[in-house]
Amino acid sequence: MGTKLEGATAPEAEVVKTTQGTEEEKQTEPKEESTVERTYTQKELDKALGKGLESINRQLSEKNKALAAKEAELEETRKTSTRKLEDLQGELEDIRDEHQQAIKALDDDDVKKSYTDRATLRKREREAARREKDAEDKLSKAETLVYKQGLEAKAKLLHEETGIPVKELVECETESEMEVKALRYQLTHPTGEKAKDDGEDKSPKFDSGLSSGKADLSGLSQEDRLARALAKMDKGK
Repeated sequence: MGTKLEGATAPEAEVVKTTQGTEEEKQTEPKEESTVERTYTQKELDKALGKGLESINRQLSEKNKALAAKEAELEETRKTSTRKLEDLQGELEDIRDEHQQAIKALDDDDVKKSYTDRATLRKREREAARREKDAEDKLSKAETLVYKQGLEAKAKLLHEETGIPVKELVECETESEMEVKALRYQLTHPTGEKAKDDGEDKSPKFDSGLSSGKADLSGLSQEDRLARALAKMDKGK
């Protein structure tokens, strides 16, 4: 009995080992990688090529437009330069003509007279413009002086009437403004006592009323302004 049992179990153990060995061999065998590559049809290739050509044509078109704009700008610059050159050439010709006329004036009495008359006329025009400007400046200075003298006299008068200190009226630019300020002072100081000026000069220093130095007499006519200036100047003598 013991001999039969041992002989029966030995083959089963060998079978199990053989099976395990086969499974391990299968697990260790390297897997073959797929080497199949995708192939493109002629239609797909033509489509891709068409897109590439379209992109290239679009870039070329944009570059051509930019180049055309630059050429147009350059052409306009050339035209402008040409016009300026023509103008300068015309001025040069005029100067040459005047020079030739001046040379001819040395020998030709008629040309000399014409040239001299034009030069004299221009000189007279410049002289007239200069005299007009000088007259306007003198009138402006006279108006400014009269205006300042009028403000100073008005300030002294208001000081006598209302007692307002003269120095408080220096910043006023018109007699009306001075009168309003003096009236307010009189209303707030009903005693009628004159304020002291602390020994200061009774002659206030007034500005012309405008930052440019001109009096604000725009509301008066030219005749009234002149009459006002002359009357004030005569009164100050």
